[in-house]
Amino acid sequence: MGPKNDPEEGAAKRAAKRVLENAIKTREVTKLAIQHYSITHDKRWQIVMFLGLNRQEGNGIVDMLAIRKNTKNKNADMLEIILIDIKGSEEKAKKIEDNENPRIPVKEKDVPRLVEVKNIYHASNIVHAEYLKNGDGDYVLKFYELDSSWNPKDLMARWTPQKLEEIFK
Repeated sequence: MGPKNDPEEGAAKRAAKRVLENAIKTREVTKLAIQHYSITHDKRWQIVMFLGLNRQEGNGIVDMLAIRKNTKNKNADMLEIILIDIKGSEEKAKKIEDNENPRIPVKEKDVPRLVEVKNIYHASNIVHAEYLKNGDGDYVLKFYELDSSWNPKDLMARWTPQKLEEIFK
């Protein structure tokens, strides 16, 4: 067999294509879910996605921003910003019980970078979104919120499963 017919290379290309397709799907589903909620509940969130070439993941830790004018503030020019990190995967979603954190949705080394960006831009929140297959083979969109009291001395970041309505209220 020559290099053109190498079955391992073909399998690797198909796997890479599935990962890219799932990443694109995850971004779109997350964006549409937030926009739909925002429109139907008059929350006025706008979504900004940071894409690289060919609609692939761009550089940097923040994949998406949700942004709106902060109407609670007397200064109508103040903005409310939520940083969103996104992950899509072929793996099965792991069940997370309330008040437990059996796995960490974001690499620990990335959390300080996310917190630094949050502090620089005075974002109100850091959210991680996942679009994963559940045990039934259906895809489920899940959101996790970083505990606002996290500090770099903590050994592990605290991510809490959260409903879309609670994050984008």
